[in-house]
This record gives sequence, C-alpha cells and structure tokens, in this order.
Amino acid sequence: MIERRANVRDRLKAGQLAARLNLQNQQNALRSAQANLSAAQGQLTQARNTFDRQQTLLERGFTIRAQFDKAQQALQTAQAQVESAQAQLRNAGPVELHRTPRGRDARRPRAKPVDLGREPFEALTKRAT
Repeated sequence: MIERRANVRDRLKAGQLAARLNLQNQQNALRSAQANLSAAQGQLTQARNTFDRQQTLLERGFTIRAQFDKAQQALQTAQAQVESAQAQLRNAGPVELHRTPRGRDARRPRAKPVDLGREPFEALTKRAT
C-alpha cells in the first residue's frame, strides 16, 4: 500500500477512496496483457490469411475440405484469443479500493487502461476522474 486515506473504524462514504495500492504488480500485469494482445492479434492476422487462402483453394478445387476446416477452426481460435487478451488488458489496469454502498471494500479497475510507455508513474497514482 502506498497511501492510506482512512484508518480502522473510520466511516467512509460510498465511492470514497480508502487506499492506493503499490502498482508494480498491476504495471507488470498491464505490460504482460499488452504483449499478449499484440501476439494474439498477430496470430489472428496469420489465421485470417491462411483461412482466406484455403477458401480460395477450396473454391477452385485445389485443396481438401479438411484443410479448409482446419484453417476455419484456427481462425475461430485466434479470434477467441484476441477477445480473451482484450479482456485481460481491461482487467490488468491499476486498482483502487473504494467503499461500496453496502459498506464492503471493493476492488475496482479504473475506467480506462493507462499506457505505461507514455505516462509517468505519478499519473498512475492520481485518482481517475
């Protein structure tokens, strides 16, 4: 924890910031998620090209249906991997602790991912508005 804005037994209002956590783990997770998304997008491009090629070959009678089906399955798998990587990227951003309306602590991601390559560390520690 790098900042604690509330003490034990303090009353907090719904949505009030209670603490800020050390962001090193979140930074690493964000960088990893960005790399995973980039790799998945590359695999999707390759799978799409292979599928298009197999589709053309199948239409012309120069390949067998099994090869086309394999390319189609690879394309669907690559699309799912991109969607999964996008979800990981959305969930990998910095987290703040807030008090929920029912009085429970809640971890909630910030509204938008932070580009760690361009923003200084201080920007990560400021409250999202």
